[in-house]
Amino acid sequence: MSSAVPEPIRFEDMSTGNRATVLQAVRDMGPISRADLARLTGFSATSVSRIVEELKGQDLVVEAPGNLESGPGRPPTLLSLNDRGWFAVAVNVFPDRVHGGLTDLGGRVLADETLWVTDPAPEAVLALVGRVVEQLRRDAPNPERVVGIGLAVPGVVDARRGEIRYSPPIGWRAVDVPSVLARYTSLPVVLDNWVSARARAERWFGGATGVDEFVYIHASRGIGASVVRSGGIPPRQTFVSTEFGHVVVNPEGPRCRCGRRGCLEAYASADALPRYAGQPDRRPEEILAAARAGDPDARQAVAETLGYLALGIVSLIHMLNPNRMYVDGWPLTDGIDGLAFLRRAVDERVLEGMKEQVSLEPTRLTEWGPLIGGVALVLDAVLSRGEAHVKPVEVRGA
Repeated sequence: MSSAVPEPIRFEDMSTGNRATVLQAVRDMGPISRADLARLTGFSATSVSRIVEELKGQDLVVEAPGNLESGPGRPPTLLSLNDRGWFAVAVNVFPDRVHGGLTDLGGRVLADETLWVTDPAPEAVLALVGRVVEQLRRDAPNPERVVGIGLAVPGVVDARRGEIRYSPPIGWRAVDVPSVLARYTSLPVVLDNWVSARARAERWFGGATGVDEFVYIHASRGIGASVVRSGGIPPRQTFVSTEFGHVVVNPEGPRCRCGRRGCLEAYASADALPRYAGQPDRRPEEILAAARAGDPDARQAVAETLGYLALGIVSLIHMLNPNRMYVDGWPLTDGIDGLAFLRRAVDERVLEGMKEQVSLEPTRLTEWGPLIGGVALVLDAVLSRGEAHVKPVEVRGA
């Protein structure tokens, strides 16, 4: 007999109906009046009022008096997303640990929990995820108002099916996350790649608030990029996760942790720093500290590694022609002027006519950025569905 399990929230299949359109407009533009919502969405005043009442019934929007200086007569009632009234559990899976946080839908972290990995098998690690989730759920002001889990993992992810297809950092292949997690928690799960989750966090809580299209680049022990595009009627954003770090730079180059040779990641990630410094037994953090202290070998290693990252960014610009790019990770380390180096290198190499329109910016996310990516996954799901819950589906293959 089939059994019900929490559904992976399916971004591509979500309704783009009127309620979702109004809710997203409230999140983007609020506080906002009903009249302005009607003008913004193109819906009739009657439709907007009906949808707002539905959203109020779910406690997804709240009302507040408008500005007395807004004009003659009684000020309009303004609407905002009730982002403090609902909660999410955000979880990041690392090779050595599981880190989770309880947040509200405004991205405020209320509690966090870390469990260390002793058995790297998917079943064992997802059992840790379940323990973290249930502990944080109990910590919520109202556990019944925890909407779902935003789970971010490294590697190739099928977000629609909730499947981790291949993750070199944690060594997993073909893992059906919702089916396994259902043994440990009843909450629905939204799964995505680390970098795509962080791009969503940049969109909702960082520097890309209100930006329709951009590219988000994360450089740490791995390299990744997420391409954010806008389109459709009504307009919606799509977040496309790429394996940017596994673009082959040199087929005869050093071996990447994916097992192949010459990937950009082998040249431009933090793990490349010790090799360029001629000190392969040292940790990347030690090389960065030495560079800050003025060590010439370390500084040269930083310059070489950033140079390869710049070449990768130039390729992205030539392929995608973006207006805005956000950089996160080791290039933003204090004292190495990494972003300034990247800007100069990109400016030197990008074709004339393209470099004038692209802006390379640092992430605006805080130290909670990795966790905020998880809540951004849940927030996207709520906004796309126009409701504060998801329904279970049957186990695949049951």
